[in-house]
Order: sequence, then C-alpha cells, then structure tokens
Amino acid sequence: MEDTTPNHVPNTPNLIPNTTPELTPNITSNITLNTTPIELKSPKKEDDDEPLTQKRKPTRTSDVWEHFTKIKGGNPNNPRCVCKYCGANYACPSSNGTSSLWAHFKKCKKNLKKVLDKKQQLLSFKKEKGGASNLLAVTFNKVRCRNVLAKFVVKDEKAFKVVEGEGFKELVQELQPMFVVPSRVTIARDVHHLYFKERAKLMEVLTTTGQRAFSRYEEEDDKFVSYFMEQENGKKRIGPPIPTDWQAASIFVKFLATFYEVTLKFSSTLHVTSNNFYHEICEVHTILSDLASSRDPLLSSMAGSMKRKYNKYLGNPEDINPLLFIAVVLDPRYKMKYLKYCFESIYNVELVATIVMKVESLLQRLYVAYVGDGEASKVTIS
Repeated sequence: MEDTTPNHVPNTPNLIPNTTPELTPNITSNITLNTTPIELKSPKKEDDDEPLTQKRKPTRTSDVWEHFTKIKGGNPNNPRCVCKYCGANYACPSSNGTSSLWAHFKKCKKNLKKVLDKKQQLLSFKKEKGGASNLLAVTFNKVRCRNVLAKFVVKDEKAFKVVEGEGFKELVQELQPMFVVPSRVTIARDVHHLYFKERAKLMEVLTTTGQRAFSRYEEEDDKFVSYFMEQENGKKRIGPPIPTDWQAASIFVKFLATFYEVTLKFSSTLHVTSNNFYHEICEVHTILSDLASSRDPLLSSMAGSMKRKYNKYLGNPEDINPLLFIAVVLDPRYKMKYLKYCFESIYNVELVATIVMKVESLLQRLYVAYVGDGEASKVTIS
C-alpha cells in the first residue's frame, strides 16, 4: 500500500496526537509515521529575481570596435556588425570572439589603418628651429597626438568644437589614419590638464632659476625695465629685483613655510586637532624667538614684529582656553609632564607653577562632574 503521509507537516500546534503509551495505548498501534528525511530548503529571497541596482563594472572591449559598428535593431540572438571602411557585414556574438573581425581588418582594401604594430617605426622629417630638417624614425603615439592637439587649440585660440568639424576630421584622417579625433569634451579636459602641467613646470623653473630668468628679462625686455622707471602715486616703483632681494626672498620662503604648515594643521576638518593645538603654539614661539635674534636685520625685524603680535594674543597662558591644555593632558602620549615641559620652555618659573595648579584644579573639577559628586575621589595627576 502506498504511503500517503505528507512529507511536510504544517507548523500548527496539537495536530499530532500524543503517543505516550499510558494515555493512548490504542492509537499508537494504528499510526504509521513516515521516517523519510525531509530536505529543508532556505526560503527564496523576495529580491532574487529583481535586477541589481548596483552598477556593473564596465567590461573592457576590444580595440577592433574602433573599426566596426554594431547594427542596431537586429536579432539579439544573432548580432551583426559592419566594417566602417567597406561596409562588410559580419556576425559578432560575444561567444565567437573578434578573430574574424581582426582578419577582415587586416585585409580590407579600403582600410588605411593597416599598420597594427604600434611599435613599428616610420621614417619622417622633423624640422628644427634653424629651418633644417632631420630624418627620424618615429612611432605612432596616441597620447602625444592628443597633447599636440590640445596645444593647437591653445596656441591658435580655437574653440573646442573645432575638433568636431567634418573638414578637420577629414584632414586628420588623411594625415594620420590611426588617430581617432577626440570629442570637444575630451579635448577640453586635455587642455585643462595641459594648463596644470605647464604651470607646474613654470613654478619649478622660477623656483630654481628665478633670479636668472628675471635677469634676462632686464637685459632683453625694454618694457620690463621701463615699468620700474614709472611712478605710482607720486613715487618711483621699487625694482627690478637685485641679488640681495632674491636672497631675502629665499629666507622669507623658508620662514613663512612653517606658518603655512601650522595653519593647515589648525584648519583641518577631517580629524581632531585640539590635542595638537598647543604643540604648534610652542613651535611657533620657538621659531619666532630664534629668528628675532638673527643677525639678518630684515629677518630679525620681521620676526620681532610677528612675535609682538604673538605675545598679544598667545603670550599670556591666562588668555588661552584651558581646555586646550586638558586635551594635551588626556592624550596618553604626553600627559601632564609634557605640558609642564612646554610651559617651562616658554614662561618663567612663577607663571609655570600658577598655570600648572590651575590646570590640575580644572582637571579635578572635570572628573568630579563626570563621575558625580558622591562617587568622586581625588585625582592623581601624572
């Protein structure tokens, strides 16, 4: 007799009778239980059939598609494409690869881009500044061509849309069939990159040979010299720069670089800076004190002026927010001993003792407020 007992028992209470012998002796003998193991399957997620919303990474396509165009609106199970040069029609399912397309590309009679080896060198004449021409072996370089195209747009003051003109494309196609003319958006991006690249070069030249460059200006450019001969607001303009000016400028650059770095640390917004604030204040004080005693009169004068402003706002520790001191103490790398060391390197002994006592008192009060009046015990300062 076929067993008709269902394999899946509903999850409903009290449907299976109690089989305890003492309570139901006559029922258990008439019940046949199916002992076939039940395979439990995890429930299907509701979103298994839904398309993923996360964007897929674009797959890399073959370079052959620069020379073929897929036919739109065709049979998706049998996609086809056509050659851009002769119009030959080929099947192009993803499972077949691109070997047949490459084979046609190599033998296409109307294809002018048959030089497939990018390392293959061609002979070409290159004109020098003197007018002479030299015979060189060159290779096609896509990046170099785009860079020259960006320079063409800048030097001749052309609009970016010039690269999308039909006549311009025909000219480039005739000159270099292997070069694909970029869109105006791409060439605008190339010009933007070219600007930053040339600016970096100019800054490097001015940094290393700035004095020599301005000396040549003075020797060869009359307008440069005449500019400093003119008067402004009734006074003759200062300049052109002399060697001592360049020496002072190099000193000022090193001098101001420190304050620039400190300013960047103070203005940081992506991480906590309160525990580093007083370290930078001490460093600024040390630098200003050293430069104020410099033998260079101009540098010492400038440092002395900045130190007076420093003393006005940060010279007295009573004017500094005491929580900045607490931030240093709570930093496990420094604690109270380091803070005392910083105070002793800047202030006199009496002032150090006073400010240390105030910091310890404030730290104890903060601790009491944190744990509660009844549970607080005296803080041990290390």
